[in-house]
Amino acid sequence: MDTMLHRPEYLHVILNHLPVVGLGVSSIALLIAVLAKSRGATIGCLLLVAIMAASVWPVTETGESAYNRIRAVADPVGATLLKKHMATADKWAWLFYVTALAAAAGLFVAWKRPRFTNIAAALILALSIASLTAGIAMAQIGGEVRHPEFRPGTNIIPEGVSPQHEHENGDEH
Repeated sequence: MDTMLHRPEYLHVILNHLPVVGLGVSSIALLIAVLAKSRGATIGCLLLVAIMAASVWPVTETGESAYNRIRAVADPVGATLLKKHMATADKWAWLFYVTALAAAAGLFVAWKRPRFTNIAAALILALSIASLTAGIAMAQIGGEVRHPEFRPGTNIIPEGVSPQHEHENGDEH
């Protein structure tokens, strides 16, 4: 395990869920906190949004470090997708940083001007949605690099093979 944590491609796969799944979950929690009119929960969720959005930094760093190693083992289509994945990340990572800074500013607003907390949270939610849209695009392309079965138009079930899953006891799913 220790050696795995020193491999950028491994770290990238572990961390890349934070800016997408983590930001998505914390944004939903922020929306719920605002609707529940819970200032304490809103503040906690703003902190989570800031952390999850800022997590794009180690994801992009590990991705850049892993690029040549993954390029060397990717099939030709995967290599093209890897280049597109990196270009998409380079194009849109800034949006996550803006979201993180806005969430940090929202924390300051919640502390100094509590009555404006919900307005700040609404703006931060809009930025989160924009970041998530970019993050989903990045993640989709990234997943297709080493997973041909995720690529559009790929038939993952060979002819003559049933799509049903069969257990040893004969049960199908």
